[in-house]
Amino acid sequence: MDEKFLKMENELTTLKNQMQTLVAYIASRDDVPDHFAAMVAGLVHTLVNEVPDVGSGAPSPIGIRRSSETEKTN
Repeated sequence: MDEKFLKMENELTTLKNQMQTLVAYIASRDDVPDHFAAMVAGLVHTLVNEVPDVGSGAPSPIGIRRSSETEKTN
């Protein structure tokens, strides 16, 4: 039973890392509408928080600033 749990936990951690990387990529793109990037970040953040954070090293979808947002505020 422990082996199955560890395998599932590893798979979920891998999925979390991949989703965080994908969200960071989407958020960094200038051709993705801001509302879509925010929606994806919110969905992924909600889903991945169900899995314990083990320090993925992948960028977090929270606090990502798109380059267009930075330019708008300057």
